[in-house]
Amino acid sequence: MSEGWEDCPVLPVGWKRREVYRRSGATIGKSDTYYMSPTAERFRSKVELVKYFGDSLDLTYFDFKKGLILPPSTKIRKAVKRPSTTSCDGEEQDWQPTPKKKVKVTESHSPIEVKMEKDSTTESLASDPLDTLIVCCEDCQQWVPGVMFGARKRRFKFYCAECRARRRELGRKLNYYKRFGCGECDGCTVMEDCGICRGCMVRNTNPTKNWKCVKRRCQKLKEIKAEA
Repeated sequence: MSEGWEDCPVLPVGWKRREVYRRSGATIGKSDTYYMSPTAERFRSKVELVKYFGDSLDLTYFDFKKGLILPPSTKIRKAVKRPSTTSCDGEEQDWQPTPKKKVKVTESHSPIEVKMEKDSTTESLASDPLDTLIVCCEDCQQWVPGVMFGARKRRFKFYCAECRARRRELGRKLNYYKRFGCGECDGCTVMEDCGICRGCMVRNTNPTKNWKCVKRRCQKLKEIKAEA
Protein backbone atom coordinates (compact mmCIF):
# COMPACT_ATOMS: atom_id res chain seq x y z
CA MET A 1 0.00 0.00 0.00
CA SER A 2 2.96 2.35 0.57
CA GLU A 3 4.29 1.92 -2.96
CA GLY A 4 4.55 5.25 -4.82
CA TRP A 5 3.74 7.43 -1.80
CA GLU A 6 6.15 10.26 -0.98
CA ASP A 7 6.31 12.57 2.03
CA CYS A 8 4.77 16.01 1.48
CA PRO A 9 6.82 18.56 3.46
CA VAL A 10 4.29 21.36 2.87
CA LEU A 11 1.58 19.59 4.85
CA PRO A 12 1.92 18.49 8.49
CA VAL A 13 4.06 15.53 9.50
CA GLY A 14 2.78 12.18 8.30
CA TRP A 15 1.05 13.42 5.15
CA LYS A 16 2.02 11.72 1.90
CA ARG A 17 1.53 12.47 -1.77
CA ARG A 18 1.20 10.19 -4.80
CA GLU A 19 0.97 10.90 -8.55
CA VAL A 20 -0.58 8.25 -10.82
CA TYR A 21 -0.47 8.37 -14.63
CA ARG A 22 -3.39 7.15 -16.67
CA ARG A 23 -2.61 4.17 -18.89
CA SER A 24 -5.73 3.92 -21.07
CA GLY A 25 -8.68 5.90 -22.38
CA ALA A 26 -8.86 9.23 -24.17
CA THR A 27 -6.83 10.97 -21.42
CA ILE A 28 -3.90 8.55 -21.51
CA GLY A 29 -0.67 10.14 -20.24
CA LYS A 30 -2.35 12.57 -17.85
CA SER A 31 -1.79 12.22 -14.11
CA ASP A 32 -4.00 12.20 -11.01
CA THR A 33 -2.70 13.40 -7.63
CA TYR A 34 -3.71 11.83 -4.31
CA TYR A 35 -2.92 12.72 -0.68
CA MET A 36 -3.03 10.44 2.33
CA SER A 37 -3.31 11.53 5.94
CA PRO A 38 -1.51 9.88 8.86
CA THR A 39 -4.75 7.99 9.57
CA ALA A 40 -4.73 6.49 6.01
CA GLU A 41 -7.53 8.74 4.74
CA ARG A 42 -7.19 9.58 1.03
CA PHE A 43 -8.01 12.86 -0.68
CA ARG A 44 -8.20 13.44 -4.42
CA SER A 45 -9.09 17.15 -4.60
CA LYS A 46 -8.17 20.43 -2.95
CA VAL A 47 -11.77 20.93 -1.85
CA GLU A 48 -11.61 17.80 0.26
CA LEU A 49 -8.37 18.97 1.88
CA VAL A 50 -9.84 22.38 2.70
CA LYS A 51 -12.87 20.77 4.31
CA TYR A 52 -10.63 18.46 6.32
CA PHE A 53 -8.26 21.11 7.71
CA GLY A 54 -10.79 23.92 8.07
CA ASP A 55 -9.26 26.97 9.81
CA SER A 56 -6.31 25.04 11.20
CA LEU A 57 -4.33 25.34 7.95
CA ASP A 58 -4.53 27.99 5.21
CA LEU A 59 -4.45 26.33 1.78
CA THR A 60 -5.22 29.38 -0.33
CA TYR A 61 -1.93 29.34 -2.21
CA PHE A 62 -1.46 25.57 -2.05
CA ASP A 63 -0.93 23.89 -5.46
CA PHE A 64 -2.70 20.55 -5.17
CA LYS A 65 -1.21 19.16 -8.38
CA LYS A 66 2.45 19.90 -7.57
CA GLY A 67 2.29 19.83 -3.77
CA LEU A 68 3.88 23.30 -3.38
CA ILE A 69 3.01 26.65 -1.82
CA LEU A 70 2.71 29.34 -4.49
CA PRO A 71 3.91 32.93 -3.87
CA PRO A 72 1.26 35.38 -2.66
CA SER A 73 1.47 37.33 -5.95
CA THR A 74 0.03 34.36 -7.87
CA LYS A 75 -3.47 34.86 -9.22
CA ILE A 76 -5.86 32.25 -7.86
CA ARG A 77 -8.71 31.16 -10.11
CA LYS A 78 -11.98 31.47 -8.28
CA ALA A 79 -14.42 28.57 -8.41
CA VAL A 80 -17.78 29.08 -10.09
CA LYS A 81 -20.70 29.29 -7.70
CA ARG A 82 -23.13 26.42 -7.87
CA PRO A 83 -26.56 25.96 -6.29
CA SER A 84 -26.79 24.45 -2.80
CA THR A 85 -23.06 24.76 -2.06
CA THR A 86 -21.46 25.10 1.36
CA SER A 87 -18.40 27.09 2.37
CA CYS A 88 -15.34 25.80 4.22
CA ASP A 89 -16.93 26.81 7.52
CA GLY A 90 -20.03 24.74 6.78
CA GLU A 91 -22.24 27.82 6.27
CA GLU A 92 -24.62 27.74 3.30
CA GLN A 93 -23.89 30.38 0.70
CA ASP A 94 -26.61 32.41 -0.98
CA TRP A 95 -27.21 31.34 -4.51
CA GLN A 96 -28.67 33.61 -7.15
CA PRO A 97 -30.20 32.13 -10.29
CA THR A 98 -28.53 33.00 -13.56
CA PRO A 99 -30.47 35.46 -15.71
CA LYS A 100 -32.47 33.84 -18.47
CA LYS A 101 -31.63 34.64 -22.07
CA LYS A 102 -34.09 36.68 -24.03
CA VAL A 103 -35.91 34.61 -26.60
CA LYS A 104 -37.24 36.18 -29.75
CA VAL A 105 -40.97 35.65 -29.96
CA THR A 106 -42.24 34.95 -33.45
CA GLU A 107 -45.77 35.55 -34.57
CA SER A 108 -47.82 32.35 -34.37
CA HIS A 109 -51.07 31.81 -36.20
CA SER A 110 -54.08 30.49 -34.38
CA PRO A 111 -55.69 27.19 -35.52
CA ILE A 112 -58.65 29.13 -36.95
CA GLU A 113 -56.37 31.24 -39.16
CA VAL A 114 -54.51 28.15 -40.36
CA LYS A 115 -57.79 26.43 -41.22
CA MET A 116 -58.97 29.49 -43.15
CA GLU A 117 -55.71 29.54 -45.11
CA LYS A 118 -56.13 25.83 -45.99
CA ASP A 119 -59.71 26.41 -47.10
CA SER A 120 -58.60 29.27 -49.32
CA THR A 121 -55.89 27.13 -50.93
CA THR A 122 -58.33 24.28 -51.62
CA GLU A 123 -60.81 26.71 -53.13
CA SER A 124 -58.13 28.14 -55.41
CA LEU A 125 -57.15 24.62 -56.50
CA ALA A 126 -60.75 23.68 -57.16
CA SER A 127 -61.28 26.82 -59.22
CA ASP A 128 -58.37 25.87 -61.49
CA PRO A 129 -59.62 23.44 -64.21
CA LEU A 130 -56.13 21.95 -64.61
CA ASP A 131 -55.94 20.76 -60.97
CA THR A 132 -59.31 18.95 -60.68
CA LEU A 133 -59.93 16.63 -63.63
CA ILE A 134 -61.95 13.64 -64.81
CA VAL A 135 -59.35 10.96 -65.57
CA CYS A 136 -59.65 7.56 -67.23
CA CYS A 137 -58.08 4.58 -65.48
CA GLU A 138 -55.38 2.89 -67.56
CA ASP A 139 -56.44 -0.61 -66.43
CA CYS A 140 -60.24 -0.78 -66.25
CA GLN A 141 -60.86 2.19 -68.60
CA GLN A 142 -63.38 3.78 -66.23
CA TRP A 143 -63.63 7.54 -65.79
CA VAL A 144 -62.95 8.85 -62.29
CA PRO A 145 -64.09 12.43 -61.46
CA GLY A 146 -62.55 14.84 -58.97
CA VAL A 147 -58.93 13.77 -59.42
CA MET A 148 -56.34 16.36 -58.40
CA PHE A 149 -52.97 16.35 -60.16
CA GLY A 150 -49.90 18.35 -59.34
CA ALA A 151 -47.71 20.05 -61.91
CA ARG A 152 -45.33 17.08 -61.99
CA LYS A 153 -47.93 14.27 -62.15
CA ARG A 154 -50.00 15.30 -65.17
CA ARG A 155 -48.05 13.04 -67.53
CA PHE A 156 -48.10 9.89 -65.37
CA LYS A 157 -50.50 6.98 -65.77
CA PHE A 158 -53.54 6.96 -63.50
CA TYR A 159 -55.15 3.94 -61.83
CA CYS A 160 -58.31 3.92 -59.76
CA ALA A 161 -58.33 2.68 -56.15
CA GLU A 162 -59.45 -0.86 -57.03
CA CYS A 163 -56.86 -1.24 -59.76
CA ARG A 164 -54.11 0.08 -57.50
CA ALA A 165 -54.99 -2.48 -54.82
CA ARG A 166 -55.05 -5.27 -57.40
CA ARG A 167 -51.68 -4.22 -58.84
CA ARG A 168 -50.13 -4.12 -55.35
CA GLU A 169 -51.37 -7.63 -54.61
CA LEU A 170 -50.04 -8.81 -57.97
CA GLY A 171 -46.63 -7.30 -57.20
CA ARG A 172 -46.49 -9.11 -53.85
CA LYS A 173 -47.24 -12.46 -55.49
CA LEU A 174 -44.67 -11.96 -58.24
CA ASN A 175 -41.95 -11.00 -55.73
CA TYR A 176 -42.75 -14.03 -53.58
CA TYR A 177 -42.58 -16.57 -56.42
CA LYS A 178 -39.45 -14.92 -57.85
CA ARG A 179 -37.60 -15.34 -54.56
CA PHE A 180 -38.96 -18.63 -53.19
CA GLY A 181 -40.96 -20.33 -55.95
CA CYS A 182 -43.91 -22.67 -55.50
CA GLY A 183 -41.78 -25.82 -54.99
CA GLU A 184 -44.02 -27.97 -57.19
CA CYS A 185 -43.52 -26.96 -60.84
CA ASP A 186 -40.78 -28.23 -63.19
CA GLY A 187 -38.65 -25.11 -62.70
CA CYS A 188 -38.63 -25.40 -58.91
CA THR A 189 -37.68 -29.10 -58.97
CA VAL A 190 -34.55 -28.55 -61.14
CA MET A 191 -31.48 -28.41 -58.89
CA GLU A 192 -28.68 -27.56 -61.37
CA ASP A 193 -28.15 -24.56 -63.68
CA CYS A 194 -27.91 -25.07 -67.42
CA GLY A 195 -24.94 -22.72 -67.85
CA ILE A 196 -26.09 -21.62 -71.34
CA CYS A 197 -29.03 -19.26 -70.79
CA ARG A 198 -28.80 -15.52 -70.38
CA GLY A 199 -29.15 -15.64 -66.60
CA CYS A 200 -26.24 -18.08 -66.21
CA MET A 201 -24.03 -16.10 -68.60
CA VAL A 202 -24.64 -12.81 -66.74
CA ARG A 203 -24.00 -14.45 -63.35
CA ASN A 204 -20.76 -16.01 -64.59
CA THR A 205 -19.41 -12.70 -65.93
CA ASN A 206 -20.62 -10.65 -62.94
CA PRO A 207 -20.99 -12.68 -59.70
CA THR A 208 -22.56 -9.72 -57.88
CA LYS A 209 -25.75 -10.07 -59.93
CA ASN A 210 -28.08 -12.75 -58.59
CA TRP A 211 -29.74 -13.76 -61.86
CA LYS A 212 -31.64 -17.03 -61.86
CA CYS A 213 -31.29 -19.73 -64.49
CA VAL A 214 -34.15 -19.70 -67.03
CA LYS A 215 -34.83 -23.41 -66.55
CA ARG A 216 -35.03 -22.99 -62.77
CA ARG A 217 -37.57 -20.15 -62.81
CA CYS A 218 -40.95 -20.88 -61.26
CA GLN A 219 -43.67 -21.61 -63.86
CA LYS A 220 -46.23 -20.01 -61.55
CA LEU A 221 -45.03 -16.57 -62.68
CA LYS A 222 -46.32 -17.13 -66.23
CA GLU A 223 -49.73 -18.16 -64.91
CA ILE A 224 -50.01 -15.10 -62.66
CA LYS A 225 -48.99 -12.75 -65.48
CA ALA A 226 -51.46 -14.38 -67.84
CA GLU A 227 -54.29 -13.94 -65.32
CA ALA A 228 -53.39 -10.29 -64.84
